[in-house]
Amino acid sequence: MCNTVAFGVPAFLAFFARMLNRGWVLKKYHLEDWLMCIVICCYSCLLVLVNVSAHYQTNLYPMEDEARILSDPAEIQDRILGSKIVVALEQCMLLVTWGVKICVWTFLLRLHRNLPRFETALWLQFAYFWTGLFVIEIMYFSVLCNPFSQYWAVPVTNPECATYHKYSVVQMVFNISSDVGLILTPLPMVWVAQLPLKRKLILTFIFGLASFTVMAALMNKYYNFASPLTTVYQLWYIREASISLVVSNLICTWQLLQKIFHFRSFSNTRFSITDDGTINHNPGLRHKFMRFAHRARHSVSGLPGLGVSNQGNAGGNEGNDTFFTDDTELEERKSRWDDRRRDTQFSVERDGDDAGPAILYRSMHNIA
Repeated sequence: MCNTVAFGVPAFLAFFARMLNRGWVLKKYHLEDWLMCIVICCYSCLLVLVNVSAHYQTNLYPMEDEARILSDPAEIQDRILGSKIVVALEQCMLLVTWGVKICVWTFLLRLHRNLPRFETALWLQFAYFWTGLFVIEIMYFSVLCNPFSQYWAVPVTNPECATYHKYSVVQMVFNISSDVGLILTPLPMVWVAQLPLKRKLILTFIFGLASFTVMAALMNKYYNFASPLTTVYQLWYIREASISLVVSNLICTWQLLQKIFHFRSFSNTRFSITDDGTINHNPGLRHKFMRFAHRARHSVSGLPGLGVSNQGNAGGNEGNDTFFTDDTELEERKSRWDDRRRDTQFSVERDGDDAGPAILYRSMHNIA
């Protein structure tokens, strides 16, 4: 019960913070948020089943006690019920573990949806997730223990149906390997993003917390082999599931912290609160041109009497001052200026008016 409180409370708090962030701050829910609601329900069932299982014995016992156990019908029924609880417990743990993976994966895919190289890696990882889950379930239901009712049979004819040793190995391989991939995948994305170093370190630290999930997964499998007659491994189930939930929900609460503590956003140095979007990597020429055309139209139109047509002729019609260009060098220079202006939040006022558009025009045309 102590483990349930110590690890369960932070997990639920992180979940509620995530949902508060989406509903109160952003007023928008994404697919992974609804998936996380299902995961938290499975997690609640896991906590209940682990605590209930502690009051029952299973079909795993020392062979020298078999004669005594079989002579007591009440104990046989107790062990059958306890073994059935373990079956349900294992399925809840799988649903929580893989549900968290899918939620984090969906978040990363949305965050980096315009990066083909990283998107391909994420889709390969997605295929690996489902392959692993499919193999684990096939092994559990059809291969390792036949017939399936042997999982709660007393006495058991196949030791694997009571010890779960082979199942633990299969589950550990796919679980830890996919966790490691999920930890390593976003790190290159973060470090090539146009973010301040401090914010890159914060993101790296948050994703690095997932390494504790891997450690907990290793520990629960260690105790499954080292202490097969105890349920210590189930306590590590709680710890693994709780840590993974805390980490996966923390990465979706930054806007809530912004609102409460007036932090700045990750993608720029302003205080504006925006939804999780594509991390700003070095954009391609097409993206730069679109951004240039949009921003230049608003910036240059603010200069009285200035208008440049797509033939390069200046016009003085007020209210119709628009700037078009096919000059690639000018586009690149404009893009670099936008990046500098965004990073430094440079703003100059003259007589109460923003002099930014004039400075921008002078910079693009090399006017001293």
